[in-house]
Amino acid sequence: MVLSDLGEVLAQNEAAVLLTGDHTGLSGDRRYIVHRWFTDPAARAAHPPEEQEHQSRQLVADLRAVAGRRSGDPTVTGLVTSGPPAADLRLPATYVRLIRML
Repeated sequence: MVLSDLGEVLAQNEAAVLLTGDHTGLSGDRRYIVHRWFTDPAARAAHPPEEQEHQSRQLVADLRAVAGRRSGDPTVTGLVTSGPPAADLRLPATYVRLIRML
């Protein structure tokens, strides 16, 4: 599976489709993993409940990193301002430093 920096599925092989479903036909904000994670319970179903908070934090951190790199990009701004309920999640400083180094 090939993803954009916003988590949009750009290409999938047959194995990825079998494992995760076909995501290439999605439109609007549903194209982005971070949007689906916070708006569609089915997107979280593959992750055990005890891992979902960590995954939420990672997705928010990734979105923040993209927003920093692509300041002013209307797509990024739209995802950020659409307000996933995790807007106030905080990450451990070590993880934030790792994201900044990328």
